[in-house]
Amino acid sequence: MDVLFTISTFCSTTNLSYTEVVSNLGPLEYILNTPSHHRVHHGRNPYCIDKNYAGVLIIWDRLFGTFAAERENEPIAYGLIHPINTFDPLDSQVDENKRIKFQINMLLLLCSFAI
Repeated sequence: MDVLFTISTFCSTTNLSYTEVVSNLGPLEYILNTPSHHRVHHGRNPYCIDKNYAGVLIIWDRLFGTFAAERENEPIAYGLIHPINTFDPLDSQVDENKRIKFQINMLLLLCSFAI
């Protein structure tokens, strides 16, 4: 178990988890968060959205239904789903919160017209 923990810690804390050189790690794919799983986590393809949250052990995603394996026939597109119009690091961190607030305000406005 110590060996698995050491390997998974090394993979998750170095740039190895971001590589496309490693394609498959065999049986470790069922237990650890591998580079393949991490690529899916950062993908914006429809099947990648809200998947593979695991930091070290992918078994949690398998258990809670948030696991998705990388598809061989569909290259992963990386990036944001909705583009942001700023290069300001602070604005980029709260952009999604602004979008959610706007949507809630629009919903409340529509509900006020329905009454």
